Amino acid sequence: MLIFTLTQAACFAFSCSSQWHPDAYVHFARLFAFLINSGAALSTSTSLGGTGLDKFIGAVELNAEKSRMLTRLAHRGGIVTVRGALQSPISKANLLQVLVENEEVVDIPDVAKAIIQESEHDLNVELLSGRASPNDIIGNTALIQLAVGWPRGIEILADAGVDMHRRYPLSPLYMAMRERNYQSSKALLEAGHPLKPDDICAAETLNDGNKMTKILIEELSKRRKRLAIIAQASMSQIDLARIEVIASASVFLPSSVPDIVASRICLALKERGINIDPSLEVAEPSISKSVYHQPLRKIDTLDLLFEHGFEDIDTRDSSGKTPLMTMISSSGIYESSHKRRRWLISKGADPTRSLPWGNNSGGTVLHLLGTCLASMLAREITHTSLSELRQFQAPDSDSEEDPLFDLRYTLRAPCRDNCLCACSMDGCTPLLAALRHLLLRYTPRFYMKGGVNRLPGAINFLISRAEKSVDIQISIIRLVTFDALDLTHTCCRKSDTFADDRLQYMDKAEVDEIRDEESLLIKEFESLLDDLVAEFRRLGVPIMEFLQGPWYRMVLGHINRLGIYDQIHMSEVRGLD
Repeated sequence: MLIFTLTQAACFAFSCSSQWHPDAYVHFARLFAFLINSGAALSTSTSLGGTGLDKFIGAVELNAEKSRMLTRLAHRGGIVTVRGALQSPISKANLLQVLVENEEVVDIPDVAKAIIQESEHDLNVELLSGRASPNDIIGNTALIQLAVGWPRGIEILADAGVDMHRRYPLSPLYMAMRERNYQSSKALLEAGHPLKPDDICAAETLNDGNKMTKILIEELSKRRKRLAIIAQASMSQIDLARIEVIASASVFLPSSVPDIVASRICLALKERGINIDPSLEVAEPSISKSVYHQPLRKIDTLDLLFEHGFEDIDTRDSSGKTPLMTMISSSGIYESSHKRRRWLISKGADPTRSLPWGNNSGGTVLHLLGTCLASMLAREITHTSLSELRQFQAPDSDSEEDPLFDLRYTLRAPCRDNCLCACSMDGCTPLLAALRHLLLRYTPRFYMKGGVNRLPGAINFLISRAEKSVDIQISIIRLVTFDALDLTHTCCRKSDTFADDRLQYMDKAEVDEIRDEESLLIKEFESLLDDLVAEFRRLGVPIMEFLQGPWYRMVLGHINRLGIYDQIHMSEVRGLD
C-alpha cells in the first residue's frame, strides 16, 4: 500500500520549487517546522523517484541550518536512499555530508557508501569479496551511475567487468555531461560507453566553450577510424570498393573517417561473422545518417567535426536527404541557420541537388528552401506581427555576415524545376516556389487590399530580395494573376504541416487531366495576362505599386465581368456540380 504523507508531499513540492525560486527554503522551512511540531510522519516510500529526504537533499546545498532540518525530518521517520545521489548535481555531495554527519538516517549498501565516499579500498573489497557485483542495481540506481564524478571508481568498475551497454533511463555519460564531469566522461568513453552523434548535439547546450563537445568528437573519430582498420583487415578490396562506391567517397583513407557508411561496415562485418567491440557499433544500423544530418546548432561544432575527418558534407542518408535538406527543415530564418547552411555550402554541399521526391521533377534544395521560407512567413502573418520582418527591411548588403545574404542567394537562383503549370513558364524558380506557397497558405485570395491584411508586406519582403529584372517581374505578375483567378496549380507544393519538409508533385496524368479541364479558362487567363503585362510595361512603375493599383483594378474588373452565366459555364467546364 502506498503511503504518501503531507510531509512527504512538502518535500516533493520543495524540490520542485527550489528549481525556480532560490529562496524557496525560507518559505518551506516554516511549513516543515509546522508539520514536525504537529506530529506529522514522513513516509519511507520511494514512489515518484525517491523518498522525501532524497528530494530534500537534491533541492539545495546543505548548510548547518538545513542539516538540522533534515535531522528533524529524519526523526519523523524519513530516510535517505541511494536514489538521493541522482536527484540533482548537488545531491551526491549532500549525501556524502549526511554520511559524515548523520549516518544513521542513511539506508544504503556498503558498496554504495564506498562509491559515494570515493574509497578505492572499500570498493575493491566489496567487489573482490563477492558481496557486490559491478553490474549491481540498487533500487533503480546502477553502481556505474553512482560512480559518475569519481573517475577512479569508473575505472575500478570497468576493470571488474561492468556492462557499459546496459540501457538506463539516464545514461552515465549523459549524467557526466550534464554535471560537466569531463574526467568522468573520458573514463566512461575509455571503458567503452556507447557514443552517438546525438550526444554531440546534447553537449552543445552546455555552453562550456566546446570542451565536452571536443571530447566527444575526438572519441567518435577514434572509434570510426578503428572500425575502418578492422574493415580493411577483414574484408577484400572488392568489398571495400563496393562500400566506397555506395558512399561516393574514399572512406578508407587515413585522413578520412567512416561516417554515413559506418552502419554498412558494421553489417558487412557481422555478415562475415566478425565480432567487433560493441562501442564501435552504430546505434541504428538500419538508418544511414552522417553526423551532419544531426540537428547541430553551432558552427564551432561543425568545424571540429570537419577537422577530425568527418567529410560526408553532401551525402544522402537512407531517406535520400542531404544534410543541407535536413538543416533547412529543422531551422528558421532569423537565427544562426543561415550560417550553418552557408558553412555546408562552403565545404562542398550543393544547393542545386535534386530532391529525393517527385519522379524527376527537377526540384532542388533551393526550391525546398524557398517553400520553407514561405512557411515561416505564413506563420508570421497568421500568428504574429511582421516586426521580425521589418528589422530586415534595410538596404541589401553584399556582406556574408548579413543574415539575408543567403536568402537573397536563394531567391535569385535561376534554377528551374520541371513543373508543368500555367502559373509559370518553363518551370518554377525558388522565388516562384516561395511566392506560390505563400499564396496557397493565405486566405482570402484577394490579398492586395485591406487595412489589416499583412500579406502584401510578406510578398514585398520576398520580391525585394529577388532580382529586379523585367522578366522576373512579369513572372510574378503571371503567378499572382493565375492565383487570383483561382486556377488549379499543378506544380510542386509543400504540406501545410510545418514539420513536413517534403515537396509534393502531381503525376503527369493528373496534370494533363486538370489542364484539359481548364483549357478554356487558361486561354482567358493568357489573354488577361497579355493586357496586364502591356499595362505594366507602359506604366513602368515598381512591381508592388503595380500589383496594389492597376493590377488589382484590372483583375477585379475581369472577374466582375464574368457574370452569373459565365460562372456557371466555367463550373461546367471544370466538371463541378
